Amino acid sequence: MINLTKFTLISAVTALLCSCSMTDGGNNKSPESLHRVAESLQKSGDHATSARLYHQILLSNPEFEPAIKGLGTSLRQTNQSNEAINFFEDKLKQNPNSAMYLEELGKSYIAANMAQEGMKTYKSLLAISPTNAAAMNGLGVCLDMESQHTEAQSWYKKALQDNPNNSNAKCNLGLSLALSGTPKEGIALLLPLSKEQNPSANVQHNLAIAYALDGQVTKAEEIFSQELSSSEVKTNLATLKSLK
Repeated sequence: MINLTKFTLISAVTALLCSCSMTDGGNNKSPESLHRVAESLQKSGDHATSARLYHQILLSNPEFEPAIKGLGTSLRQTNQSNEAINFFEDKLKQNPNSAMYLEELGKSYIAANMAQEGMKTYKSLLAISPTNAAAMNGLGVCLDMESQHTEAQSWYKKALQDNPNNSNAKCNLGLSLALSGTPKEGIALLLPLSKEQNPSANVQHNLAIAYALDGQVTKAEEIFSQELSSSEVKTNLATLKSLK
């Protein structure tokens, strides 16, 4: 079946690129327009094309923040975390106190499975922005990656003190509780999130892990099967069984 939505988006990209090439020597006078197309492609899962468009925006508008963040996301989603790390490290050389650059660098370290570097980055972010919820959440993720679950949970809870509705912190806290040996507590936190309108894939994934660690394999399998192949589901369940 032809993906008409993606076809329409690609046609829009082509039209925009053509219009840019015919005006002002190829300089794009409307980064917002191209960003909207790149963002739509990103949401549809076409991260490779969106990364190319974000690169184009930044050639003529190097400080356009939506494109900077968008490029970081697309690079991470296409397994180019090292490129994302290099990109944001270069940006930080120009602006060492940029909270956005530090946050994006931290995300890139997590995607590259570099928890220690991620912790250093998020601590630097907290030094300049002590109440930054994204930094608290990111630091918690890095600590969980290092199996320091109790300390990780303390950072998620700090983020929730400032904003009890912080769904990212709740989601990560639920997973951390499950990983630290209290899956029922994790399920109690994650289940309401999964019933909200349009729950994120992370919520569903973390809930499946919590169910598996609690021995509720059928429920875990049902959730995993929504996104994974049968062989991937079996691999996940076998891995989680070994953690119990």
